[in-house]
Amino acid sequence: MMNLIVIVIVLAMAYVGVLHKFFSSLLHMACVVVAGAIAFAFWEPISYLILEKAPSRGFFEFIEYAAWAIGLVLPFAVSLALLRVATDKLVPANAVAANVPDAIGGGISGAISGIITAGILVTAVGTMQFKSDSFGYKPVRYTGASLQRSSKLVLPVDQLVGKFYAKASEASFATSTPLAKWRPDPWHAAEVMRITEKGGRNTAKPKDFSLSARYRVEAADGENLLQDRWANMPHAATMLDGSPYPKDSRIEGVILKLESSLRERGASFIALTEGQVWMVAENPTTGERLNLHPVAIVANPKGAESSIARFLFDSPNFAISSAGTASRPWGFEFVVPNGFEPIAIYLRNVRRLLEPNQPVTEFASVASRDDAITDGSLIDGAEKIPDGYGEIPDDRRNNANNNDDEYDIKGIAARNRLPNRRTIQ
Repeated sequence: MMNLIVIVIVLAMAYVGVLHKFFSSLLHMACVVVAGAIAFAFWEPISYLILEKAPSRGFFEFIEYAAWAIGLVLPFAVSLALLRVATDKLVPANAVAANVPDAIGGGISGAISGIITAGILVTAVGTMQFKSDSFGYKPVRYTGASLQRSSKLVLPVDQLVGKFYAKASEASFATSTPLAKWRPDPWHAAEVMRITEKGGRNTAKPKDFSLSARYRVEAADGENLLQDRWANMPHAATMLDGSPYPKDSRIEGVILKLESSLRERGASFIALTEGQVWMVAENPTTGERLNLHPVAIVANPKGAESSIARFLFDSPNFAISSAGTASRPWGFEFVVPNGFEPIAIYLRNVRRLLEPNQPVTEFASVASRDDAITDGSLIDGAEKIPDGYGEIPDDRRNNANNNDDEYDIKGIAARNRLPNRRTIQ
């Protein structure tokens, strides 16, 4: 369905370009290119403004769940309309060339305009509250125990447009805060924001969470970075492209304070999936940037108000939830390749900066991190985990390859497995 929509848009605009001739189509293409740059430049601030002003209930509640789509399409449409009016006033007449070159040039210019328009629309639609496979397009899915890119459009307009504007943000459209730095794959949010718990919330407001603390874990000699003391085997996590993490990687932990305002609509709990949280890491030497999703979470198990435990994002459509009205600290763990430094963390596309001057607690081994979880010191104020944790034979990792219903929520209980319909209290 999405492939058909994209092809229709591109072919329709190419046909219009042929009808309007090369010069007119070229002017329109230039307007579309500039309008796209304006749209991506104002995408984040306009979306934040909409999120802050959108009502949390009532008839217009849908605005919140379409905020990122509106924040991208609105500046694109408005700026394109204004640019077209300006160019029509400045250049009222059309230039005519020979029929064949005129038609070819007009068609190419129209097709480029169509690709940019379709790319922006696909990206916008991907941020809305639809099922993850709506319109027959599910670019990211669970493969094994991790999220991986699995498919793309026949004409991948979202990626083509995103790459173009990301590259342009450090070239002809360069700014002090380039799109390529903070959103290296501008379409990525659209790939993952719809991975929700049973059609749950796909957005967060800027006030819904804050950065609480950070920590770093290195693997000592003989340790496996992806295996804690409660696991029978290492977590089979991979990067988005399906490649394994480099052996010299480390874990970067980010503790976020989640406010009760992040709760699901009409419910008393917060629910997050692996896809709704990601980190951008940058190699300061090469300038390469990566989108990384968490491999595990450290949070309060059920029945323990302040003790903590570690749980893996290791099964399809795994959602972690937290009940209650109080704010909660959640620690998200990311595997970061050597040479890369975290620069930002995103929760449902809302960004928090990870700056070099922020304090980071260092753990020289996986075992020392596990000790901090066991005695409760990893998250400030946490107490010792209740006795008996880790003693149940059926280790929680055994559920890595189960095939529960697509939107079945697996919460956290104070034992070594993740039963259905449980929540962090």
